[in-house]
Amino acid sequence: MKLSISDQLNFAELSRDYNPLHIDRVRARRYIFGEPVAHGLNVVLLAMSAYLKRVEGPQGIATLKCRFIKPIYLEKFFTFDFKNKAGLQEDVRIDVLQSSEVKIRLEFQLNPAHSTVPSINFDEDSHHWPVKPENFSLDQLGGYRGKTRCGIDPDLVLKVYGKHLVNAIGLTQISELIS
Repeated sequence: MKLSISDQLNFAELSRDYNPLHIDRVRARRYIFGEPVAHGLNVVLLAMSAYLKRVEGPQGIATLKCRFIKPIYLEKFFTFDFKNKAGLQEDVRIDVLQSSEVKIRLEFQLNPAHSTVPSINFDEDSHHWPVKPENFSLDQLGGYRGKTRCGIDPDLVLKVYGKHLVNAIGLTQISELIS
C-alpha cells in the first residue's frame, strides 16, 4: 500500500489537520523530513482496518498504544506485519514497515464482549448519522460559550477506510481516535 497527497487531503478533512508537512509538497521540503509524510494516525487506522478484516463481528478497542518511530513517506510502499500476542486474536501488535524497516508499531486489545457498535445498513437511503462538525470563524469562537456538537463525516470515513472498519469499531470510536 502507499499513500498520496490526495489520500492525505482526505484524512486532513476528517481530522482537520492541515499541517503542510502532510499535504504540501513544496512547503514540506522546508521541514525536517524534506518531503511530505503521512499522518501517523491515518496509517494507524489503515493498519487497524486491514487487521479487522480478519476478525468476525463488531469489536470494541479496549486499549491502543502507538510508537511512531520514523515517518511514512508518501508515494512509497509500506506493509503491515500482524502478530497476535500469546496467540490471542484479541491481543494484537502491528508493525508498519517501509523499506523493510519498522516505522510505526501499534498494539491494541480488542474487547468484542463489550462492543457497542450498532448494526448499520449502508444500502438504506435514509441514514441517521452523527452531525457533521461545525465550522466557526475565529471571531465566532472568541465569544462562544457552551457546548458545540462534534462529529465526523461518515461518507468520507467510508471512502477512506471502507465499510469494514466502520462495521468493526463504529463511527464513535473512529471519531474518538481521530480527535
